[in-house]
Formats: sequence, structure tokens, C-alpha cells
Amino acid sequence: MIGGIEMTDAFIAFVRHEQELLLLRRSAADPDSADLWDGVYGIGDTEEDVLNRVSECTGIPMEDLEYVRDGPALGIDIDGRLQDIAPCLVVSTSKEVTPAGRYTEAEWVDPGNIGWEDRENSKPRFCMFSNLEMEDSDKLFREMYGSVAAY
Repeated sequence: MIGGIEMTDAFIAFVRHEQELLLLRRSAADPDSADLWDGVYGIGDTEEDVLNRVSECTGIPMEDLEYVRDGPALGIDIDGRLQDIAPCLVVSTSKEVTPAGRYTEAEWVDPGNIGWEDRENSKPRFCMFSNLEMEDSDKLFREMYGSVAAY
């Protein structure tokens, strides 16, 4: 249980530093979501599980991370399996990131530009779930962040 809400086993932790949001790019070899930008995806059901996973995937020390809140899980159809994924907000006092595990790149972005690699030239950023064959799947990642963004 995280923050009083019964959490599903899967989560995406959105990491903020001041006014910026951390995005991590999955490896081209990732079997589920190759080359898509993501928060920190993990499996667990406690705040400690979330913070451990964020530290493991980003290299940010645990003492620089604070769990803030979680939002309602979304049921997302991934390859014919309905998976409940809960968004979580974590605040970091550090911007030093070393991507690890399934992640190969890291970028701090203005949250308003989650969906844009280059807004001026209308070049979209392909984030988690944008590869799913369902209506508005390209909006799911932004909606998950929106459910935990304010603090």
C-alpha cells in the first residue's frame, strides 16, 4: 500500500527536480517498448520499492529522493494482457542521472513538453504506450503524469 491507496504491482515513477521532469529512454533491445521515453517503470507495492527502483535506474542516491504521492492505476491493454499501472511522483534534489537497466538515455524536460522532442518543428517525442493499438494511446503517459503532477 502506498500513501493509503491499494497499489497494483506495476508503477511508473515520475521524477521531478524543481520544475523539470526526468524522462528515460528505453533500450532499442527492450522487448516491450524499444526506444520509447518513460518514467521509471517498476514492480512493487511500497514507497520503499518505488524509491529503490528509481535509485537503481537513475543512479540518484536514496537520500536525494522523496516519495510525494501516487495516483489511480490505469488498466492498460499490453499485448492482450490488462495491466494495472499506478503513477507515482518522486522529487529529487539531484539532477545527476546515470541511466541503468532497460534505460540508455536521460533527459530533464519541461513537463509541458513531454510529448515533444522539438515543439517548434512539430517533432513528437514517442513515450510509453504510444505504440499500443488503442485510441489515444499516445496521451496515456501524459495523463498518468498529470494525475500526480501537482504537489
